[in-house]
Amino acid sequence: MEAQIFGVIAVLLGVTFNQVFALNYELGKTYRYNYATQLEISEGQESMLGAVGVHLSTQADVAVVWQNTQNDQDILLQITLHDTRLFNATKREDNENTYLSQSPILQAVSSHPIFAHWNSGKVSNLFASSADTTSSLNVKKGVASLLQVQTSDGKATEVDGSGECTVSYTNQDNIIRKTKDLSSCRKPASSEEFSHHKAIIGVTIQSDSQTTFELSDDKSIIQSATSTENYRTYVNIRHDLSSAVKSSQSLTFVSSEDGAKTIQGDSVEGAVASAGGEFINEDLENDPVEQQCTEECKSAAEVVAGVRDALTFENLSKMKSASAYLQVLEAFRGSSQETIQEILNDDANGDILPQLLDVAGATQTQAAFDAAMSILDFKNEELERTLERFLVVVAYSNHPSQDVFTFLWELLKDDGTANENVKMTLALTLGMMINTNCATEDKCQTQSVQDALSWFYDGLKSESAETRILCLQALKNAVQPASIAAITGLLDAEEDMTVIEVGLEALEKFKPEYFTSQVNRVLNTLYHQSRRPVSIVVQKLAVTSILGKNPSEQDVVNVVLSIPHQARLELAKYVISKVLQMTEKDSQAGETVRRALRNQAVGNYYNLGQDGFSTAYKNILADTVNAMVDFDINILFTGAGLLRQSNFDVLMHAAGESMMVLQVRLMNAMVDYDINILFTGAGLLRQSNFDVLMHAAGESMMVLQVRLMNAMVDFDINILFTGAGLLRQSNFDVLMHAAGESMMVLQVRLMNAMVDFDINILFTGAGLLRQSNFDVLMHAAGESMMVLQVRLMNAMVDYDINILFTGAGLLRQSNFDVLMHAAGESMMVLQVRLMNAMSNFDVLMHGAGLLRQSNFDVLMHAAGESMMVLQVRLMNAMVDFDINILFTGAGLLRQSNFDVLMHAAGESMMVLQVAGYSKGLEYFFGEETGGDDEAGAGLGVQLLDMQLRPLNMVAGTSDLMSMAWNLGSASGSSYPALQGIMLLHDHVQKISLQSGFDVDFTLHGGASVDLGGSLDFSLWDRTSTTIVYNSGAVAIKGSTKVVTPFLRTGLDFHAEASGVINFITDVQFSTLPPMFCLQMMQEPLKYRNHVNVYEQLTRSVNKYEAKAVRQTKIKDLSFKLMDENSPNCHEMFGKEEEEDSGWW
Repeated sequence: MEAQIFGVIAVLLGVTFNQVFALNYELGKTYRYNYATQLEISEGQESMLGAVGVHLSTQADVAVVWQNTQNDQDILLQITLHDTRLFNATKREDNENTYLSQSPILQAVSSHPIFAHWNSGKVSNLFASSADTTSSLNVKKGVASLLQVQTSDGKATEVDGSGECTVSYTNQDNIIRKTKDLSSCRKPASSEEFSHHKAIIGVTIQSDSQTTFELSDDKSIIQSATSTENYRTYVNIRHDLSSAVKSSQSLTFVSSEDGAKTIQGDSVEGAVASAGGEFINEDLENDPVEQQCTEECKSAAEVVAGVRDALTFENLSKMKSASAYLQVLEAFRGSSQETIQEILNDDANGDILPQLLDVAGATQTQAAFDAAMSILDFKNEELERTLERFLVVVAYSNHPSQDVFTFLWELLKDDGTANENVKMTLALTLGMMINTNCATEDKCQTQSVQDALSWFYDGLKSESAETRILCLQALKNAVQPASIAAITGLLDAEEDMTVIEVGLEALEKFKPEYFTSQVNRVLNTLYHQSRRPVSIVVQKLAVTSILGKNPSEQDVVNVVLSIPHQARLELAKYVISKVLQMTEKDSQAGETVRRALRNQAVGNYYNLGQDGFSTAYKNILADTVNAMVDFDINILFTGAGLLRQSNFDVLMHAAGESMMVLQVRLMNAMVDYDINILFTGAGLLRQSNFDVLMHAAGESMMVLQVRLMNAMVDFDINILFTGAGLLRQSNFDVLMHAAGESMMVLQVRLMNAMVDFDINILFTGAGLLRQSNFDVLMHAAGESMMVLQVRLMNAMVDYDINILFTGAGLLRQSNFDVLMHAAGESMMVLQVRLMNAMSNFDVLMHGAGLLRQSNFDVLMHAAGESMMVLQVRLMNAMVDFDINILFTGAGLLRQSNFDVLMHAAGESMMVLQVAGYSKGLEYFFGEETGGDDEAGAGLGVQLLDMQLRPLNMVAGTSDLMSMAWNLGSASGSSYPALQGIMLLHDHVQKISLQSGFDVDFTLHGGASVDLGGSLDFSLWDRTSTTIVYNSGAVAIKGSTKVVTPFLRTGLDFHAEASGVINFITDVQFSTLPPMFCLQMMQEPLKYRNHVNVYEQLTRSVNKYEAKAVRQTKIKDLSFKLMDENSPNCHEMFGKEEEEDSGWW
């Protein structure tokens, strides 16, 4: 009985709160509606340019002409449009009114009716007159879409102009709201639409769609319907390169009348057939409309002729070449093989043929590729540089065809290249194309892709080291998780140090989640040299991956505990710097390192206080509206004090723009100490040396220096006050004399505070020091503090150290206690407490844009309280750079990496890596570094996540001696690593609106680059200078336009940027330890953004156009690097030159 009662209640509640009802359009009746749709295109932000677009209004007659006798919800609607007119989408003066002189009635939308099959609130299909135009039909489909409505809550699948989409309904009385999930919309795939699989150089499109229905009082028909659709597009690395599309529709009931002519038929199809005329069955999706080119149309040959001067070699890495490249790219994509082939063979284009081949390789059509192949012979050694350049361009394809991949794969497999250099570049290109293809599962599983991967895996087992290196480099570009097992297996058994180095570099490309315990085991084996000795570079690469990827806490502990036992002292110093750098990183690896260092047996001075020049350094380089740039420097020196390796990472934003907007130095006070104790044969204290150094804010200070000896003691005090009576400097020296010699027992320097001290000294009858009390009190800011309290006794000494770090790895508190024991008693000789205190930081922000947002919170805790020291908000993309420099013990550059990484849209990408290296030069200085390579030097380049073929500057002892006796490089010229123009952004998308209009959005970005370096090395002068130059220009061209034959309207933007960054390493090794100076300098950077909105009816002389040009120029910069670098640069180049050229 109770169950029945609850059932009745449930039914009643359901009826009350979720009434189900149906619309009822009556057979033989015509319902008249006013219909309007408006489309606006703008920059999507506050802009003086405003919006362009169109407002279309018409009268729609909806007649019910057929009804299923078995189901009154299954009907056929005849929709006819009358009196269609166009207006401005926004208010505008008459002299700017595009539509003022148009014909009163728009003939482009015909009066041909359409029949819509309407069943229970859904339009399943419609029938259109064969005489109707595509654009006219699409407008009518937009009207029919507003007649789709469900009267019950819930989700449904509907088809309209946007495709097949998921919609959600909510019903409240006679108001129904429909929300369409535009991201769910599916429509037939088109080869003309594509995007980049790397979001970081792609675009983001945000969208939403809402429709509100108001039903008549009796809920039988739609009284009104209003719909809005919004799209916003922006470039991920530069959000101000954006556009917005706003579409709205409205349908308002006017009246109804009887007398509509009905048609007969057993089915919908039969009824339409009986209506007379020829009708075609259609769905509600927009049909593609082709917009014919008008007065701006040019042939591909005309486009090339117009930009020929801009494409010359002299203009490489300049903005004009990047912009011209994009113009030719668009022309080539619509051209046939014969047309492109004629352009390539034209003698007038001979000087720009390499640049035209750059375009052909990026066009990504079979016609363009075949045209290029008609003049390229892969067996011709004279074309080596041209072939390699073309292959690099093809490697950056974002939608490569399977035919092109198969052609290149067979070329590699059949050894169809001119020499080993072209073969290496071909393998690297295929690796990059595998990475692109495997971004989608179906392309990754094609036979040619899988065959190529298998070939590379098999090559790791080859007896030839060159083949193993080639396959490792290809797999490094492919970045397929399945290859990790093969790479680690090779590393486990490999003996050749160069092969191991390449394998470790390949592993570094993978994300942290792929570094399993098995992978870390291999890395630890190499770093700790558990099975065999390895080169210093192998150790450095292994420990970098161990710490930076996915270390266990025990991995970190083992690395830190190994530091004091490293025979290669500069490697030990490098590892220390890397460990401390990791404590500053907001990552899982950083947290693991911080947790390991909290253990006092690990995070102590014995392990982390090794001396040397090697360092790991990271700082912010630049910050703009959509970018934050910081840099990371890691420097490794050899035991002789020579630079062994340096890593420099830079994160850049916004089409090559970089600037110093925010530079923050956060450092914790660090104390290290050195203790040496000497006893006599009788067990008495003979001598005790105790040195305490404090490092903070980039400076070092001798906190305490104590020498204890059995001897006579005297002291000397000198005090200097300022004119204001404040203590300027206080010197307190304690000297001990014994065995005819003198020794400084204690030397204290106090500055910039009021200080008083109390000294009590007790000697034995024999003149030996029995006890010495020295108390120093400092007074400042109304407070007093015991700066130093020392008790010296002739006794046994021990010490106790306790160090506490915060969760961020910063020093929280350090206790250092020294106890002396004599005559059965113990005494606290020295007690030092170091604590973090309240601090303030100043943040400097400047540059081309306003800071958008960055979250960077620094909290410091002291005396039981907490304080927000720094809070910064940065957003959008982020760019940082990393420098790693590794020197040999003789001061020769072993390896130098300059890495630029970009982070945006949740992804990271290696924008640029230029690696200078040398090998085999240690022999000349009698140093052994674990390798047996022949003398050599060169450059390696990784650009946009692609490893390029290394460039050898010196190969063999003969080349080296030639450079040495020529006081540098024989030619004195630079070595280009990469010169050319390549495709960055490549996005084409059709935005189909429910209103029936289509909007085409296209984005292309090109980079014109000139990368390389020079090496001057002289045994005669014992100097070396390495210059890595990075000059480039980026152009990004975007278009958002309506596709319709009767109207030309939209927005274009064209952004350009150019800049040069040079990284210079100077080394003087005439004395040991050698002197080194690192400099990173940026030449003035230019940025321009042209925006144009336009609106014009076809065959109309009236045209509205508005333009804006935004320009930014950033002055040249010389970036400050690590503090250890500054004194060397002072010494080598002099203060005057430093002030003229910048600051270090």
